[in-house]
Amino acid sequence: MRIAFTGHRQINGAYDLGPEWQKICEATVEHLTRLNPEYCLSGMAVGYDLIASEICSAMMIPFIACVPYVGHHLKWPEHAQEKYNLLLSKARETVIVSPGGYAAYKNMIRNHYLVDNSDLVLGCFDGRPGGGTAEAVNYAKKVGRWVVIIKP
Repeated sequence: MRIAFTGHRQINGAYDLGPEWQKICEATVEHLTRLNPEYCLSGMAVGYDLIASEICSAMMIPFIACVPYVGHHLKWPEHAQEKYNLLLSKARETVIVSPGGYAAYKNMIRNHYLVDNSDLVLGCFDGRPGGGTAEAVNYAKKVGRWVVIIKP
């Protein structure tokens, strides 16, 4: 089984701190333990993607870093860039989904890549319409992927 991650960047204004994130981490560990994936795919965005990648690394589950474009992380705070680079070094493989630098649509292309190359999508999703997480979840349902939602 191949699991793709999608999720919010912030929960209650925080990227990866606070009790809400702890519950999300615990739920992610439970799902990964139960599903026992061959490997996972991460979109490598700040927030849930990086947290899920860290969990994979800690659980020794291989993950593929699916980067939407070159320089995806360069405008992030320094600590987030450090986490990103560390996780890239731990990834089984890194895929640059779209060539060249930033263009907003490349994030959607990355989301479709994640879904198209997975059997199941594990999403940290509060149900709000709009945004990348909603688009990824809706696309996954449209193409018939199994979707498991962790509500923040």
